[in-house]
Amino acid sequence: MVRRWLAQHADLRLAGTRSTRQYGVYLERLEAWGARLGVPGDQVEELIFHAQVSADGNRLWSEQFLVESDPQGEALAALDDLHTAVGLLGLTTADAAEHPLQQLRKLIEGDPTRG
Repeated sequence: MVRRWLAQHADLRLAGTRSTRQYGVYLERLEAWGARLGVPGDQVEELIFHAQVSADGNRLWSEQFLVESDPQGEALAALDDLHTAVGLLGLTTADAAEHPLQQLRKLIEGDPTRG
C-alpha cells in the first residue's frame, strides 16, 4: 500500500523486490518528510499507510494489495540497480554500458525512438 501511495503522490517507484539501495532511498525520503513535519520517519510511514487505506475507501485490503505490481516501475528500479552495479565495475565498463542502459530505459518507458 505504501509503495502505491509513493508512486501516486511522490513519483517514487520502488520495486517489490529487496534492494538495499531502494530501501535507503525510501528511508531517506521518510526521514526528510519527518524532519519537515517534526515527526519520526516511521510515523510518516504510518500516515502514508492510513492515507492509502482511506483512499481505497476503507475497503478490506487483502494480500492482493500487498502483491500488486507495477511492472514498469519495478523494471525501472531494477535498471537503476543495474546501473549502480555496473558503475562499481569501473569507469571503462560504466561508459561502455551507458548507451545500452539508456536504450533499455527508453524501451521500458515505452518510447524506443526518444532521444
